[in-house]
Amino acid sequence: MMMVLMYLAGMTGAQQTEEELPRIVKNEADPLGVGLARLTFYYRSVDPLHPGDSITMSGAIFLPKDIYEWKKTAAGIILLNHYTTLRRNEAPSTYETSSFKNTIEKNLFLLEKDYILVCADYYGFGVTETINGKKQPQTYLYADCTARHVLDAYENAKVLLQDLGYATGRLLVNMGYSQGAHTSMAVLKTAEADHHYSRVNFDYTICGGGPYDLQAFYEELMKADDYEYPVAVGMLLTYMHDIEKAQGNADFTSMTYSDVFDAAMVPNVEDFFYNGIVGASFTNGSICNLYGEKSSMDVKKMISSGMKDENSAVFKAYSKVLAKNSLTRGWVPRTEDRIFLFHSTGDDIVYSVCSDNLVSYLESQGIEIGSGKNVTYNKGYYFGHDVAAALFLPMASSILKDLKEEAMGIVGVDDDHDYDHDYDHDLLRGIYNLNGQRLKAPQKGINIIHGRKVLMK
Repeated sequence: MMMVLMYLAGMTGAQQTEEELPRIVKNEADPLGVGLARLTFYYRSVDPLHPGDSITMSGAIFLPKDIYEWKKTAAGIILLNHYTTLRRNEAPSTYETSSFKNTIEKNLFLLEKDYILVCADYYGFGVTETINGKKQPQTYLYADCTARHVLDAYENAKVLLQDLGYATGRLLVNMGYSQGAHTSMAVLKTAEADHHYSRVNFDYTICGGGPYDLQAFYEELMKADDYEYPVAVGMLLTYMHDIEKAQGNADFTSMTYSDVFDAAMVPNVEDFFYNGIVGASFTNGSICNLYGEKSSMDVKKMISSGMKDENSAVFKAYSKVLAKNSLTRGWVPRTEDRIFLFHSTGDDIVYSVCSDNLVSYLESQGIEIGSGKNVTYNKGYYFGHDVAAALFLPMASSILKDLKEEAMGIVGVDDDHDYDHDYDHDLLRGIYNLNGQRLKAPQKGINIIHGRKVLMK
């Protein structure tokens, strides 16, 4: 059974108009075999390569089985931002069973089944992987445009959910790990700075292991003799080069990959970062092998001499872009924001100095941090980046459970979140046919689902 909110197949992004979107393009009851439905949708957002224009983006809405079948009301929405990936089947709308098994989405779902997950694909994935026959760069660690893509995904997903008769619950949570944490903090910054998103108010922002200070991150890389994830460095420098060039940044107009990378890397850049077939781990190994290493290396070997010289034009050009996309400057958080930050001092991929600098910045803006405060920072030795991620999720789940308990005690309605404050679902919610007979599940034809007419095909 398929919902009738379908996208017109065959249209290119250039042919689509804002009036035709958002649209659900695919409705899958349990595509990944874990009891989690996926609604893939298209929506309009900002074009990162052509500032001032808009473009069609894609994302996915994940609904636990009981929520999908209208047997239970969601506690709220988690805006879940994914981490570093290269393969085309590792984006939310394109996950397959094999590529989904170790994702933050799956592991969070196994811990917490009362929330709807809204996940943007990010530019360079899903419908924007290839445009006009050309592979597109990822907006990897680009703070502002990625935040807008995520916020627009949320606002459009909410409309689609409500049109289908789903209550979106009391709560709105902004969450991510690693690259996803950088995105989550950028989302918080943009939601507060841009009046277009003034109705978006997060109950909690939960971030782990994020590279919030990109300049400090790069400085640490230049000090290190061994780094376990050179693929991230290659992605960062490649996509920044290509995006700034496309945007017409004068500092990058005449720049080429030869100005950025070592001679051995240059002929491999396209294959490493644009093939879309192999994952980040495989590419990481390929880069190490290129330099005679097995699983880690001194990343200074893979970059040009100019990228190691603070006085060079190429170094200065990148420094400006890294600063522009860092989250340790240029915004004033609200004192009422509730934020949980997590970082392992043993993180071997995203150095904990990035979180330290974010915390210092927040404190400089008058934000109190510590036990019993709105912002907490859990810093300790939790092993490396990937093991720490596994420990981060139960902490996040605990926060989500506490939020649900708080929400159960709230009286009244917050218009921003469409709170369904009475939890007697059997009395207030249901599925009916046009004769007023209650149904166990939607049937073919017109159904009345929680007070809304929905056509099932």
